[in-house]
Amino acid sequence: MLAGSRHETTVWAVQPVDVRRPSTGVRTAEMVCDSCGDVIEVRVSSAEIARRHRMRWLALTIAELSLTALAAAMTIRSVEADFSSRSTGGLGPQTYFWTLTTSLLTAGGSLLFRQWKREDGVRGPGDDWRTFLYRGRSSNQHNLLPPV
Repeated sequence: MLAGSRHETTVWAVQPVDVRRPSTGVRTAEMVCDSCGDVIEVRVSSAEIARRHRMRWLALTIAELSLTALAAAMTIRSVEADFSSRSTGGLGPQTYFWTLTTSLLTAGGSLLFRQWKREDGVRGPGDDWRTFLYRGRSSNQHNLLPPV
């Protein structure tokens, strides 16, 4: 180990959701959190709804990655134009714009991909897009495992 470096171990406390997945619709139930002991309300979607949510995240991810590829192509084209003209003495503003756009789209694509991978049809307290939008973060601290 290098001098001055440290090693940390992170342990995640996860618990199963003891609510049967409904055949249709969404089932709301209360359960006790194993970590904090609070009674929490969970919403469990049917397998079909969970699949639709996953497909939605996948479609958004593919659309966003297509935009990223287009922005990357525009970045390459802009850099080639700057190097072929050599009149500006450096990279032009379009190159910086397309580079920044590509970077932001790549970050957005990774977030959408993460949502696609994590979608399981279980919603805990604060695990809602409105909560995330208004608070800037999810307040779900209960680390729930999806039902089978």
